[in-house]
Amino acid sequence: MLTYIDKIVRDYFCRKHDFDGVDMAWSHPSKRGGSRNDKRNFAELIKEYAMTYLIKLGADPNKVLLGISSSGRAFIALDVIDMSAKLPALGTKFKNYTFSGPYTEEDTGFLGYNEVCLEFKESPTKWKMFWDDFAKVPFAIHEQEFITYDNVKSIREKVKFANSKNLGGVMIWAVDTDDFRGDCYQEGDEFENYPVLRTVNEELALGKKEDYDNFLEQNDENVAAVLESCSIRLKINLFVIVNSMIAVYYLKLV
Repeated sequence: MLTYIDKIVRDYFCRKHDFDGVDMAWSHPSKRGGSRNDKRNFAELIKEYAMTYLIKLGADPNKVLLGISSSGRAFIALDVIDMSAKLPALGTKFKNYTFSGPYTEEDTGFLGYNEVCLEFKESPTKWKMFWDDFAKVPFAIHEQEFITYDNVKSIREKVKFANSKNLGGVMIWAVDTDDFRGDCYQEGDEFENYPVLRTVNEELALGKKEDYDNFLEQNDENVAAVLESCSIRLKINLFVIVNSMIAVYYLKLV
């Protein structure tokens, strides 16, 4: 694994083709002709080539983006999962098939966020919800069925992490699996639609505002007075093509 990172990614492949970096997508582990060792090997690869490692090697944090997925994964365990513990052990063996969502219809276990939240809305008493405070992610269990996913809370944690590392921003995959129609909206929710995109935008804006406020506090009164007289605008443009339409999102922080 280290040979792959050193020779292919860092020393050979990127330099030969003048690439800025590598996008590693773990879409179908052990599926479609893959190996049973794919999961372990990919985990080792990410561990060795993680974001902090990139920065340690000299990568400019402002040129690094954190990837966030608007999706989840569905599994079916061989036996009913024991939910007696506060945080169920997930070392359970799972079947090599699972259930699919109504929109993506993927047989690999991939579920769009819009499918996950709709399932929870339509069957509120079926699923028992959990929160892994170490990984900062939610998951849900029903007998043998298991779904791991991201929600507004976990996405906030990811964006906060990106802000704490002074990263250039985040990349979302993808807008078509966000709840863009607001099908999952219920009274009391923060957003009527696009909860993933709107959470990212809001948290990024808060991070930029905190940077600005900290800058003011660390400078003398004259510099602060000049800066306060100016308008600071953060504009985030997300150009996404969905169903042959271009959606443009602007976020301005004044």
